[in-house]
Amino acid sequence: MASGATSRTHSRRGSRPGLLAKPLLGVLTAVVIVLSVGVVGDRAAESIVGSPAAGGPPDAEAADALALLEQLPVAGPASGDGYDRDHLFGAGWAPVGDCDVRDLVLARDLSALEYHPLVLCAVVGGVLIDPYSGDAITYEPGTGLVEVDHVVSLYNAWITGAQQWDSATLAAFANDPANLLTVSRRANQEKGAGDAAEWVPPNPAHRCAYATTQIVIKTRYGLWVTPAERRALEGLLQTC
Repeated sequence: MASGATSRTHSRRGSRPGLLAKPLLGVLTAVVIVLSVGVVGDRAAESIVGSPAAGGPPDAEAADALALLEQLPVAGPASGDGYDRDHLFGAGWAPVGDCDVRDLVLARDLSALEYHPLVLCAVVGGVLIDPYSGDAITYEPGTGLVEVDHVVSLYNAWITGAQQWDSATLAAFANDPANLLTVSRRANQEKGAGDAAEWVPPNPAHRCAYATTQIVIKTRYGLWVTPAERRALEGLLQTC
């Protein structure tokens, strides 16, 4: 779960020409490549993830996702002792040139985009079709209606294998666009740090993609699943 708050102050709203969206998505594709270098990964998982710039965490064939799920280690959760989100994963979003990861994810997931006229990449308006609820939400900074979620939450990663990671891998995970999704604040707060056994999107149309993303990300980073989580993910794949 990640907050939708941004540290930039927007003096006024403005529209950028539609051509700006294409460079932004090109940068986002580069982010995926850069942040994935050196991270524990499975080539099969990477082939399913594809490019988030093509429209966010993707759907995959249920059989492919199930095959990955069957390979994931199964164990109980580790202790959450020592978890400090900001200290471990970083207090802000990673910069990408003059942009940051959050703005690039917003540009990927929103339609009818509006950009700050003076701050490169700063998204100040758009429309979200919330994948978790299916609701249409108008995005505007400061309203608190939209947030960027870690599909596999940072805390869940911490108790299913991330305690063994170095600082570079922790930072890469926190800023990996394949694990980031723009959603409504309400759904994000309801989800919290829960895994698939504790929370699923109320929108049935997104449950297949939700389970697939969880499986792919856990495969890519060498995380494990709990017995209840594995059963829940198997059930969600039946919706594909």
